[in-house]
Amino acid sequence: YLESLIAKQRKGRRPYKLDRVFRMMELMGNPHLAFKSIHVGGTSGKGSVCHIIAEILKEAGYKVGLHTSPHLEKINERVKFNGKDIENKDFIKLVNEVQPIVEKIRKERKWGKPTYFETIVALTFQYFKKKKVDVAVVEVGLGGTLDATNVLQPKVAIVTNVGLDHTQILGKTVERIAKDKAGIIKEGIHVITAATQKNVLDIIKERSREKHANLTIIGKRPSVPPLSLGGEHQKINAACAIEAVKKSGFKVS
Repeated sequence: YLESLIAKQRKGRRPYKLDRVFRMMELMGNPHLAFKSIHVGGTSGKGSVCHIIAEILKEAGYKVGLHTSPHLEKINERVKFNGKDIENKDFIKLVNEVQPIVEKIRKERKWGKPTYFETIVALTFQYFKKKKVDVAVVEVGLGGTLDATNVLQPKVAIVTNVGLDHTQILGKTVERIAKDKAGIIKEGIHVITAATQKNVLDIIKERSREKHANLTIIGKRPSVPPLSLGGEHQKINAACAIEAVKKSGFKVS
């Protein structure tokens, strides 16, 4: 059923509509507002940053939901509670719950048919609501502005870095892509970025100013505790994660 929702993308057009996702949330009782969240976007490093944040908060004793994409072997990997994939029975139950809502929106015609990713995001937020998570760490699927996850009202937003990705959808230049990714920056929140290009930082700074958001810029050589993860890039990812936890308001030793 989920795979039947995979949108056929026409060249130069995006099948994504944020108002459609808000409609789904409305019909489900707005599960996206039932928990605090940390929203992670960017070109690369999103998954690592999400996992590090989720692990820190879990070890600190919080109930943590984690949403990432895509999955490698099974769809359950996209939806985690305290480090464990959602069980098949729970996943199936949620699909059965959300299916009538998807069909209702399709029949309304005003919004268009929800996509595969939008539906998974909707059932993920419903799962986090049911599990009464203290915080959800949510990875952006694609871009930021029109991504289904952008219905969240996060405490912290992270733009890891910006490069040329999904150029057929997001645009042919780093500047256009940066503007799209900066769309996850909301009013008055904390924002963290490890972007280094001046033109990209200017866009993130401007969006942060417009939204009265508090921006922290991670340098090229951040100081972090010893890591078990290999690669210099993981130091930057870890620095983003640690700073996000500090700014989140959750108490961590």
